[in-house]
Amino acid sequence: MYKLVIADDERIIRESVRDLIPWKELDIEVCACCQNGLEALDAVQDTGADIVMTDIRMPGISGLELIEKIRGIDEHIQFIILTGYSEFEYARQAMRYGVGEYLLKLISEEEIIPAVIHAKEAISSHGMSKILQLLSSLMEMREKNEVKRAEYCLKHYLSHFQTEEDLQNVGLELLIRLHIYFENLSPESLTAFEKEIRQISGKDKLKQEIQKRIVYLLFEQKGEKVSLAERVGEYVQQHLNDENLSLKFIAEWC
Repeated sequence: MYKLVIADDERIIRESVRDLIPWKELDIEVCACCQNGLEALDAVQDTGADIVMTDIRMPGISGLELIEKIRGIDEHIQFIILTGYSEFEYARQAMRYGVGEYLLKLISEEEIIPAVIHAKEAISSHGMSKILQLLSSLMEMREKNEVKRAEYCLKHYLSHFQTEEDLQNVGLELLIRLHIYFENLSPESLTAFEKEIRQISGKDKLKQEIQKRIVYLLFEQKGEKVSLAERVGEYVQQHLNDENLSLKFIAEWC
């Protein structure tokens, strides 16, 4: 189930949005209704929200400032803007932060539901593009030694997966790519590693183990990245007599 935070300083607006829509039918949980941007920022961090529906002009910090701050924490969260006609230029500015949806007050169920569905589709947590985007972000965090931020992003990302099989698959994809990057693991070692991960039972235990191992590889592993040329050379030397050896096979493992 996806988690939604609603932020608007007008009580009638935020409560109408909360009560108007059959959220459960959309696989959405409204986990917080906030009256300002600061409350919304805390709620996003506390609940691991996937979608934020926010007004632009609010006390404390504005909706645009809220979006900017959340983008600095987790770039996978989706935003829906609530705006008045006089604030349309602000909504256009929000597009620069990657906001895909905006709604003009007063809003109706017919407008909200498609916007939420589009936000859910944009999350697409199972897609390879999201995995590669996450890996890129994690590598940037590694360079800046942002351990806590990496832990938060991983926790939030892994919370999207509802079955052990999905968690195992995405966890293995992340871990294997990092292992290949930092360590020169052979196909045999990777096979043994995959078997080890798939033997872990229980979603919570699996999430914790995946997160712990990724953080270790990023921040505690002291070995430097082996160059591509070195990996290819060593792999070829080890598999000269392998009848399946080919450029395609080398590319897949190196």
